[in-house]
Amino acid sequence: EIRVDGNCFGLSVGVVAAATQDLNSWFPPDSLRLEFDGCLRGKGLFDKVKEAKPDKSRVMKSGDRIGVLLDLLQNKIGWLINSRLVVTRTNLQLAHNKCKDLRFMVSLRATVVTIVKAEKANQSLRE
Repeated sequence: EIRVDGNCFGLSVGVVAAATQDLNSWFPPDSLRLEFDGCLRGKGLFDKVKEAKPDKSRVMKSGDRIGVLLDLLQNKIGWLINSRLVVTRTNLQLAHNKCKDLRFMVSLRATVVTIVKAEKANQSLRE
């Protein structure tokens, strides 16, 4: 989970394959991201995941807490904004060798974020 402090332009939160070398890109290869405007986009391994168009209910704002839940056994992922599940995707193609080690990712341009400790993030889920 992260907490957004300030302008959200360019912020995206999601997962990326650990084998991805180019992490200097705003849209890294083999990543699945919820973006600041509520869009959901995938690249590489996640090209076939159904994208989501921008949506006001998913727009990220200063002060928001944003989390990602990944269920490797059921092949699904979900994003939370302020403890509310805002978008999910199921039937992910996680059998690919690159998916054995997925990492939490945050892509920034002008945004300042704070990474929340795991204990606090778990507490947020129960709120």
